[in-house]
Amino acid sequence: MILLLVSLHLSCSQEARHQVLELKEYDSISVAIDYPILSNYVRLVPYARNGELFVVGYNHFEHYYDFVNLSGGEHFSVEMEKEGPDGVLGSGGFWVNEDYIVCRNDAGLVMLGMDGKVRHRIPIEELLHPTDVYVNRFGGVALGNYDYVQNDGSRCFIPMISLRKDVDVAIGKVYDAKTSSLELLPILYPDSIRNLYQVESLITPYMNGYADRIVYNFPISSKVYCYDLKTKKTKVMDMRSKTIPNAVDMEEFKNMDWFRRMKEEDMTSRFLWAHYSAKSGKYYRVHFASRENFEDKANNKRYLMVYDEKKGETKEYLLPARFSATFFIHDDVIYFDFDGTNDEVLTFAKIDLMKL
Repeated sequence: MILLLVSLHLSCSQEARHQVLELKEYDSISVAIDYPILSNYVRLVPYARNGELFVVGYNHFEHYYDFVNLSGGEHFSVEMEKEGPDGVLGSGGFWVNEDYIVCRNDAGLVMLGMDGKVRHRIPIEELLHPTDVYVNRFGGVALGNYDYVQNDGSRCFIPMISLRKDVDVAIGKVYDAKTSSLELLPILYPDSIRNLYQVESLITPYMNGYADRIVYNFPISSKVYCYDLKTKKTKVMDMRSKTIPNAVDMEEFKNMDWFRRMKEEDMTSRFLWAHYSAKSGKYYRVHFASRENFEDKANNKRYLMVYDEKKGETKEYLLPARFSATFFIHDDVIYFDFDGTNDEVLTFAKIDLMKL
């Protein structure tokens, strides 16, 4: 009887420490748009200037970076050349600060001024050096995470793809826009990731930089890694989910032909990048459940997790179905693009992470 009571107490205690909830309350913000601004973008990046918040997206129709003013002011676009000395290929991941736009594409890394002119280039051969370790995107599905450029002040982090299992490999590089320098990050791929059967978009890291740490994680695993910039040590936290598998079985991809692997890769569950708040001391992460229909990209459940490391408490919120897969975080507020908005309005859900 005593053992049974202890077991029940532990079970109830664990349930209380990990709650699965439904997000029902949130604010929203809508802005009127007109040509050339699009009603949706593959990726959105926040940009603040003179007290106004913009969201920046790459306009693949016009080859612009569109700056959408969420504070009620004027929108504007930065036009890029396609050819000549200032020519830029289409944009993959990108990062924006007050003076520059840094974008990643198949030609390498490009830093642009706000006039659209090229300030600095790093060719793909230099970006991928050493070329016997790193590879450019190939095969699989370009879902975006290895195109992403995360930032911390003047520095931006570029995730790198490596399929080598026999050598220690850094997870990416850091580019400093002030000095135009490129260096390897002092962080290696964990053996638990490196030794798996490797599917590019599922094993390439997400990274976020902060004043005292670099937080990174991988789409296939619930584990989140925190590299301390002062001690040079890495802490591992397992932000386990109750709603999706906490690891993707990579072995199932081994015997698939390319086309089937592409579809399965796209449909599998995945953990997106983790965010740390110095204000709350908590970690936040979005993750997606798998879906059964390849064509129906909107029909998979999405969750927002809040992890309080000190208390050992987790909250996992099911997000409303109309929240799209496109989101960004600024000043500890997360914004989700709404699915189904019209061509004249851009609408976002707005969630204050401090209130969760």
